[in-house]
Amino acid sequence: MTGQPIEYGWYLPSNKRGDATRLGTGAVEIPPTIDYLVHIAKTAEANGLASILIPCNTSCADGWLLASALARETERIRFLVAVRPGLTSPGFAVQQANTLDQISNGRLSVNIVPGGSTVDQKRYGDHLGHDERYERADEFIEIARAFWREPEGRVEFKGRFYEVEDGFLYPGPVQPGGPPLYFGGSSPAAKEVIARHADVFLKWGEPPGQIREEFEEVRNMAREKHGRELRLGVRFHILVRESDEQAKKEAEELIAGSASYGEASSVTGKVDGEVESVSQRRMDAMTAGGKLWWGKALFSGINLVRQGAGTMLAGSPEVVAEAMGEYIEAGATTFILSGWPHDREAGNFGKLLRPLLPDIAPVDFYPAGK
Repeated sequence: MTGQPIEYGWYLPSNKRGDATRLGTGAVEIPPTIDYLVHIAKTAEANGLASILIPCNTSCADGWLLASALARETERIRFLVAVRPGLTSPGFAVQQANTLDQISNGRLSVNIVPGGSTVDQKRYGDHLGHDERYERADEFIEIARAFWREPEGRVEFKGRFYEVEDGFLYPGPVQPGGPPLYFGGSSPAAKEVIARHADVFLKWGEPPGQIREEFEEVRNMAREKHGRELRLGVRFHILVRESDEQAKKEAEELIAGSASYGEASSVTGKVDGEVESVSQRRMDAMTAGGKLWWGKALFSGINLVRQGAGTMLAGSPEVVAEAMGEYIEAGATTFILSGWPHDREAGNFGKLLRPLLPDIAPVDFYPAGK
């Protein structure tokens, strides 16, 4: 059996709402200034977190510029920069990525986000529908991979959305073959592109059994259709305290009296009154019946006040470590974590939780013949 290194990552609160100690108050409690975001990145790095996800939507500061600034203030942490295909050309996006890869000395990963919200895409002036955005993302990544495979070569491409003639870019990437690509989504259109292109299939924190089932589906698509391997990443919030009872009490207090944390349409949107994102529908299903606790540690109450990643692992270090072990057994080798406020919870991760977590997942992603 081949062990896989586990990546423990964090999240940069670069949304206009910034950071907070409680959700849904309607106020900007801790503004997302550059000094504060540098502080979060340094705190994450100091507490054993290997990467930091920088989000993208119309409510967030630009991820490329933030990552470039943070790269000069940090030494080891990787930058998982979220990118929306279609907002720039594939060639220009690759040039941006390669430049950041050079600035950071190879510390770049890319999170492909075709856009879960048609509403938010239209704010950028992009009017493609859901499935068309995934078709465009497929071409976008195919072109990007071509540039990364042969940095000194020429790229020719003609598709429905893009046409590249005599494509050449400077600089090339530091990482041979380009940065790793992370990609989330649960719709049939998303799964097709993930199976073909992604290095990491990124899921919001549903119960481990549900994630295992979907991961196996998409991983098998990648193997059987494209002869390639796929890793699994899980995104959720954490709240770790020495007392399990105290952690669960604080998790419920975090959302008590809350209305909403941010605009739904910025992340997942609604079309004709229905939630457009299939991943968001899966989150919503976890709170539809009023049930908020799943197993020993998984709390879905965050979904009541925050669109997007709506679950949290809350408990004592031992309980949360055990819960994360269930995701590792389901195939996860990447965790993208967060918590409010982000500096305190990153510190709790490093002090209380990290010593209990494994460095290697005993998961065989490379069976014989693959």
